[in-house]
Formats: sequence, C-alpha cells, structure tokens
Amino acid sequence: MADYNIKPTLKTVNVAPQQYQFQSFTPQQVDMSLLANSMQKKEERINNADKQRAIVENSLGAIRERINTADPTVAKRFKAKVDGIMNTIDSYSNIGRYADAIREATRAAGSLANDEELQGMVKTNKQYQDARAAIKSRTDISDMTKERWLATNSYKFNNIKDESGNIIGTEDWQEDWPPVSDINPDTINSLILQAVNPDSNSSSSTRETGSTNTINNDPNAKNNISDHSSGGTHSRSSSFSREHLDPAKIDAARRLYYKEHLGAVNQMYENLKWKYNQLKEQIKTATGDKKAMLEGQLNGVEKQITDKNGIYQDAEDMFMSMTSEIVSSAKYTRTTKSSGRSDVTTKSTTYKDPNSVPTNIGTQTNTGFNGYGFGASLGFGNSSWGLAGTVGNNQFGGVTLGSNINYSVYGTGKR
Repeated sequence: MADYNIKPTLKTVNVAPQQYQFQSFTPQQVDMSLLANSMQKKEERINNADKQRAIVENSLGAIRERINTADPTVAKRFKAKVDGIMNTIDSYSNIGRYADAIREATRAAGSLANDEELQGMVKTNKQYQDARAAIKSRTDISDMTKERWLATNSYKFNNIKDESGNIIGTEDWQEDWPPVSDINPDTINSLILQAVNPDSNSSSSTRETGSTNTINNDPNAKNNISDHSSGGTHSRSSSFSREHLDPAKIDAARRLYYKEHLGAVNQMYENLKWKYNQLKEQIKTATGDKKAMLEGQLNGVEKQITDKNGIYQDAEDMFMSMTSEIVSSAKYTRTTKSSGRSDVTTKSTTYKDPNSVPTNIGTQTNTGFNGYGFGASLGFGNSSWGLAGTVGNNQFGGVTLGSNINYSVYGTGKR
C-alpha cells in the first residue's frame, strides 16, 4: 500500500539585498527651431508636389482639348491614363511621401509627349477635323452630299501594336468615301443636247442671161450721135437647207453622258437613298405641320428613285428616267428655202462732131473743139444705179490735145 506521508523539504535560499544608487536629473529647454524647420521643409515638399501635380493636370487638359472625347473608345482610354497618373501621384502624397510624389509627377509630365497612344489620338482627331472643314468649304458638291458625308464619315481610332502587344502607333484617319463633283439635275438635259450635232444638208443654184444691142448712126447726122448701144443681164438664184435632230442621237448622247459621269450619278443616287431613309426616321417622331412637311419631302425623293410603278430603280435606271423626256421633246426638223433675182440694164451713147463750132459750156469764154466724143453707161440693179463714161477731145487751145476725162456717178434708190 502506498505511503502518502511525504513531507516536502525546501532548500534555504540566501538573498543578498540590492543596493540602489540615485542620480539627479537636470531639466533641459526644448529647441523649438528644430520643429519649425521640420514643418517648413514638409510644407515645401507638399507645395512642390502640388505644383508638379498641377503641371501634369495642365498638360493632360491641353491634350484633352486636342482629342476627340466624343468617341467612346478615346474617352475611355484617355480617362484610364489620367486616372492612372493622378492616382499614383496622390497615393504618395497621401502617406506623406512628397518627394516620391514630386518624382512621379515630373516623370508623368515628361512621358506625355512620348505617349504613342495619346499622340495618335491628337493626330487622328486633327485629320478628321481638317477633312470635315474641307468638305464644308467645297463649292462643287451639293448640300445633300455634304450632309451625307458628315453623317456617314465618323471618327475612328485604332492603335497599332507590336507582337508583344505594345502600342507603337495609330492608324491614320481616312474617309469612308470621297465625294466627287456633283452634277446639277436642272442642267443635265441642256448639257446633253449641247453635245449633239444635228444632221444638215443644203444646196443652191444661180442662172444668168444677158443681151447687147448696138445701133450705128450717120456721123454727119444733126444730133452728132456716132452710135449707141443698150443691153442687160438677168440672174435667178435659189437655195435650200434642211437640219434634223434625230431622237436616236439624243438617246446615244445621254447614255454617253451617263458613262462619263458615272461617279456623280451614283453619288446622286446614294444621296437620295440616304435622304429617303433619314426622312422616314424623322417622320416617326414628328407631328403636325412638321410631319406633313417631312412627308412631302419624302414623296419628292421617292419619285426620283422609283419608276412609274413605284418600283425602286438602280442608279442607271434613275438617270434614264430623269432624261427620258428630252429624247422625244428635243427632236426637230427645220427646212429653209430662198430665191432671188437680179436685173441690170446698160445704155451707151457716143457723140462725135469733128467740124463742130465753138460752143458756150456755161462760162464767159468760148472754147473751140476740133472734135469731141462722149460715152456713157447706165445700169440698174435691184436697189441701185450707176452712170459711167468718158469724154475725149481735140482742142485748139486751153486743154492738152487728145486728153480724156473719165467720170462715174453711182446712187441707190427704188426703181
């Protein structure tokens, strides 16, 4: 049986008492300049960090003005960049690491100029805005062409990445379709007709007849007439011309015009289709007078792109329908006839009297002629007459022997 009468035994521990030595304490006055300097340096770091942060914000704001933030992709990507830069700067400032905040802000400000994506946003937006301004200023395209171009050529932004996925550039912005010079529907028909040469032919004829009758007289006759003659010429003329514009030529001309202006015709057709769809959408929400106005415009456009049965046409059929009227309305045949006649009568009389006596010719001096001759010719036309002749003489004195005086008189008047 176990013995439970165990008595503990404890050893005696000898404890030596500790001796304390007291020291005196002399209070020291606090140097407050150390705290002031520390606070001043901290404030300087905060101010410098804020200045660098402001520089970054201003740089980002300048970039924001030059990019197209209306584009969802651009807006999202730009916001992500701004948030990433500013959050990093603020994270250092919030824990008092102002020196790190300054360094990050300085680094971010310098990197903006070399950011391929940001520079691509700026570049493509400038290309887009320049193209829009150029379209608005063009005078060779219609308002409808401008309206459709501005509505269908939207801004696009696409990065270019290398094999590792790093952005190395941005695709240039390009328009979806370049507008060509428009043709005016109001002048198409006249331009087509200007290119058509009508067929023409003409003929003319002239016939002339003439006669002369000479009568010789006794040189010793009292009237001193040596001889006289009469005669005349008669002519008849006629002319004929015909000009014809064939419908087949007009049809060929408009088909050639279509081929030479295919781009402009297709552009007109696409404009009308686009306008038709736009008007249909606007009518859905319009009411009252505005709805009635839009419906009138819609009907006008629909007539241009559908045939007489209401079936939609392609561009060529639309053009042929627009110009079909001139094929029948512009054809013509013109015939011109003319005729005329001309009658000319001539008369000539010769006077000769070698034994004549001095004759008073209207002066105070009598002049004696050994002989003289006088010839005259008188002619008549449709509206004119003429007289011509020669006076010859042999003189005793005063005028050179054997001289001739030629004369002619002309006039016009009704016969």
